Amino acid sequence: MSERRFEAQKKALRQRLEADPHDRQALYDLGQLCMDDHDPTEALRWFREALRLDPDNARIANAMGDASFDLELYDDAVTWYRKATTLDPRFAEAWLNLATALMEQGRWEEAEAAVRRTIALDAGFDEAYLYLGVCQLRQNRPLEAKQTLLEALAREPEEFQTYVALSDCCLRLGDLDGAIKACEDALEHVVEMEELDILLDSLRLAGLSPERAEAMRRQAENAPRRGKAETKGRRRRTANPRG
Repeated sequence: MSERRFEAQKKALRQRLEADPHDRQALYDLGQLCMDDHDPTEALRWFREALRLDPDNARIANAMGDASFDLELYDDAVTWYRKATTLDPRFAEAWLNLATALMEQGRWEEAEAAVRRTIALDAGFDEAYLYLGVCQLRQNRPLEAKQTLLEALAREPEEFQTYVALSDCCLRLGDLDGAIKACEDALEHVVEMEELDILLDSLRLAGLSPERAEAMRRQAENAPRRGKAETKGRRRRTANPRG
């Protein structure tokens, strides 16, 4: 969205609120615009006003969780996402959001339960399979995680983080060739070189030659970037699968 159009939308919403301060949809939409503008603090202001007028709205509670998550207030995010899932137990996105907040806190069993609830509600929620695999991996269940991550790749073959997690699974299972293949498959999908460097460091420690690692790094640097950093939404940040 262009800056001019963005500001025009904000102005229109503020005009709606001047005409009717109790316009809950305008309050919510203004909060979402602030989130799009990477201003979660301001977004919280508008979401709180919307929630004051409509305290049983699961969508607004979920938005409060989003803003809290972006501010790294993970306790608050968990609280708001839980509220959203309580208000609407079939709100699959809120369940997955709850899982990501729990993952940030290292609460892997609870996160896995929330991810499984997401999948039970919406088996087509593709990114949930990556999060499930990460939860399994962080609970030292690499065989289960590997199968889950292979399903995640079948659903979203361009998701770099899935290759990172799959490579780690293979390393934990003593399969260096599998780990290298996962890394090679990931090269054209790299979003952040820092993540790739962490992966290559692990492969070096497992026996990959420095020369081959450097060649793989150069290949990733030369691969065309596809702007994939934002394709999963504003705040999808899978907790580090390699911890």
